[in-house]
This record gives sequence, structure tokens and C-alpha cells, in this order.
Amino acid sequence: PCPIGFYRNGSARESFQDCTECISGYYCDETGLALPKECPRGYFCVSGSTYPQPCPLGTYGNSTGLRRSTDCTPCPGGYYCDGIGRTEPTDVCDAGFYCREKAYTSAPPDGPTGGVCPAGGYCPPKTAFPAACDPGKYSASPGAKTKYDCVPCDPGNFCAGSSVTDGANSPCAAGYY
Repeated sequence: PCPIGFYRNGSARESFQDCTECISGYYCDETGLALPKECPRGYFCVSGSTYPQPCPLGTYGNSTGLRRSTDCTPCPGGYYCDGIGRTEPTDVCDAGFYCREKAYTSAPPDGPTGGVCPAGGYCPPKTAFPAACDPGKYSASPGAKTKYDCVPCDPGNFCAGSSVTDGANSPCAAGYY
């Protein structure tokens, strides 16, 4: 019989040379396989696989037969994918945080996958990018969850409605109030 990692589709074969290496998108986890086994959802299988490899943290695999880790789908903005071998996103991100692509926690630490909602805007659940406060208001501290966390501009200043603190509370021009 063909060893693990190989299969043989046919009869009257004479040696190991007649065995075929397990093709990508499939795995061969036992001796004497006639046909390779299809890689399951949430996993990928490179050529010669003896067992499926789980899709990495921050990704998921919602179809069978994935051939490499890059075939796993990055978790979309506003969602997170915790754990490995996921078949769909885990859930939406927490309020007060934003999740960019490939987030792996509902409250990501500041970094390329998201972070705490910055001062200047607010982040309801399922936020991919911080939302801007309405004109005339701003968010003074990080972690704002709703538009009601935005406060009126300080007297003598204006707020154009922005999700950044730069210019969120700017002095009025001379001759204006």
C-alpha cells in the first residue's frame, strides 16, 4: 500500500513509484488510500499533506479544499476571528473599539488589526473605522461607544465634526464667536 501522504487511484501497480503525492486541497492520513480526502472547512492542505492545517488566527475558511493559508479569508472589518480553524467570524467587535481586517479579539489592542476608539470620535459595536461626532461636538476621551459620548465644543472653539482630535476643538477665528 501507498504510505501516508500518498494515494494510488488504480490497480495493478507494482511499487511505491506508482503512488501519487497527495494533491493540494486534499490530505492523505492513512496508508493504502485509493483517493485523497478533501480538506475540510476552516483548514487548508498543501501538497503532500498528511493532515489538515487550521486557518490562522484572524482568518476563517468557509469552503472546503483550500490549498494554502492565504486561501483562508481575512476576518472583515467590524468583526473578529478568535482561535484557529474557524469556519466563520466569531462575532462583532465590542463597543468602544474598532476592528480592522484580521482582528482576532473583540477588543483589539492598539495595532494593525484595530484598537481602542480614539478620542475625537466614537465606535459602536461592529465598527471597522471610528465614526465622526456631529458638527459642534467632539469626544474628549478614548473609548467612546455612542454619539451620546460626544460633548459640545468648548466656548470660544468650533468642532467641524471629525473622528480625530486634531482640529476637533479649534479656536474660533478673530471676529467670530
